[in-house]
Amino acid sequence: MDYKMRRLSKRQNLKRFTPLRTVILYALISGAWILFSDHLLIEQNPWLVLQLSIAKGWLYVAVMSVLLYILVQRGYNSLRQAEKSLQKDQEYLDCYITERKNAGVMDWSEKERAQVTLDSIGDAVITTDVQGNVEYLNPSAEALTGWTNTEAAGLSLEKIFQLVNEETNEPINYPIVRCFQEGCSVGLPNQAVLMHRNGTTIAIEESTAPIRDRTDVVIGGVLVFHDVSDKRNLMKEMAHQAHHDALTGLPNRLLFNEHLNQALALAGCKRGKLAVLFLDLDRFKLINDTMGHSLGDLLLKVVAERIRETLRKGDTLARQGGDEFLILLSEIYHEREAVMVSERILGVFSQPLMLDGNEVYISTSIGISLYPTDGSDLETLVKQADTAMYYAKEQGRNNYQFFTAGLNIKANQRLSTENSLRKALARGEFVLHYQPQVDIESGCIVGLEALIRWNSAEQGIVAPLSFIPIAEETGLIVPIGEWVLRTACAQNKAWQEQGYPHLSMAVNISARQFREPNFIKLVAEILKEIGMDPQWLELEITESIAMQNGEASVEMLNVFKELGIRISIDDFGTGFSSLNYLRRMPIDTLKIDQSFIRDISTGKNGEEVVTAIIQLAKNLRLKVIAEGVETNSQWSFLKTKQCNEMQGFLFSKAVSSEEMELLFVRPLNK
Repeated sequence: MDYKMRRLSKRQNLKRFTPLRTVILYALISGAWILFSDHLLIEQNPWLVLQLSIAKGWLYVAVMSVLLYILVQRGYNSLRQAEKSLQKDQEYLDCYITERKNAGVMDWSEKERAQVTLDSIGDAVITTDVQGNVEYLNPSAEALTGWTNTEAAGLSLEKIFQLVNEETNEPINYPIVRCFQEGCSVGLPNQAVLMHRNGTTIAIEESTAPIRDRTDVVIGGVLVFHDVSDKRNLMKEMAHQAHHDALTGLPNRLLFNEHLNQALALAGCKRGKLAVLFLDLDRFKLINDTMGHSLGDLLLKVVAERIRETLRKGDTLARQGGDEFLILLSEIYHEREAVMVSERILGVFSQPLMLDGNEVYISTSIGISLYPTDGSDLETLVKQADTAMYYAKEQGRNNYQFFTAGLNIKANQRLSTENSLRKALARGEFVLHYQPQVDIESGCIVGLEALIRWNSAEQGIVAPLSFIPIAEETGLIVPIGEWVLRTACAQNKAWQEQGYPHLSMAVNISARQFREPNFIKLVAEILKEIGMDPQWLELEITESIAMQNGEASVEMLNVFKELGIRISIDDFGTGFSSLNYLRRMPIDTLKIDQSFIRDISTGKNGEEVVTAIIQLAKNLRLKVIAEGVETNSQWSFLKTKQCNEMQGFLFSKAVSSEEMELLFVRPLNK
């Protein structure tokens, strides 16, 4: 408005100096001058009148010229000022118009930029009015909801943004409009997922915010969300891996502990009972080493599935590690329920397992602990079940045993034995005794077997059966076995140098030693260090060890044979042998297990088994030694069947090196 008033005023100033106005002003001044000048010339002489007229004319011209100059100059100046003012106004107007145009362009650019941004971002955006009716969906929102912007416009937000429970697929109430109106933030409920228009579900993360005008009044709302399905699936996978065994898919120890703690809390409230079963596969390591780790892994998978099929709904089966499994029987009413489950498990193991075309038999030993009888916390119950499982193995495997207070005493003794065993070598508590191997016909000593004895500082004399299995499990058998081998060879060399008969010295080799990668090198170094001829060393291995890793075992034994060392198979008949491998192995001797010798003349088919083993050895051109010969009738039977050698109490038990020297010259009485 001010601009228009200024422009009008300037136009009026210009109109004051138009040509007509100038002429009129000039005529008035001229007329006044003529009348005035003519009045001055009255009654004058002609010459004077003439001179005065001339002067008047020039004066008129001069005055009018000055007057005209002044008038024209003033008009010109006013015109110039008006033109300058108009020019400035035009510049101002042009600037004003340009600014208005630029402002319009800027407004349009900002809107376009905002629109392009919303259409380009990866997050889905939905805007609504204050009632929650949809105003706009960007392309990402269209993709995640299945609704187009045109279809959704004007619809209620809850219609296109439907949340459901991921597990039950039931609708979930989400007060999103209230979030807009009150300016609050409400997180998604647990297990909430977005329902796409086509019925599929999408895991999302979202945020809400109200839209306010310049007066801070809520005029709508904006919902921003994005797809987190991959992220959520990764988190689920990581959580599953953290709580489940990678091989079998069973719960691991961590998840089992959670279930057991929950079951204990529930049983404590209800004064109920529960049972924990600890399972360990019998001789799994032998199968794993013999058949390979891939089939061993397959065996664990099949075993896990078979055990799972025997359990009740609600029970938990977990893999403890290796070939050990844990079972939680929650809410039992009597220990008979634990017995029934254990018997079903043993029953499924009675059937062979088919592994990649191979028929495999395996058994399991089960230990059982009960709540609240055997303990009231997780660690105690698992420990007691573990203790009972070891007792089941001691009872011959393939059975179940309940925990008893007496087993704790045995477990503590076992732990004490292990601790003392670790110090025994350094303390020099081990000694070797030697049992003669006697010729069946002559009764003369033809060989010796070195047997370890342990005189513990804490426990006194410890039977080999009490500490050898522990040494095997802990790996202590490797340094202990090396000590036995070195000591036996040194003693045999010393006897030879003292003039005693040159005899073969048999040394038992454990499975753990046999698997050591440098075992061949160790034996060769010991023989070289002591200076004993390899022909006087005989390595005794069991059938199970001989069958481990098939071809690898054959190659290893061939190396020992090339060194000149003799090989014997100990406890023959108690394991399982492949006659094909037995035929190919460089074996010198078969030793018949003493359990078969005891059955001679008892009617338990002992004689038939012994006869068969002797005949097999003869067919394979092997020497046969009978272990555990204690009676003359056993000796007579073995002579009849042409067994080569024997050892046992009939001649002598295992004795010290000093006592052995007294036996070198004493033949068995015939």
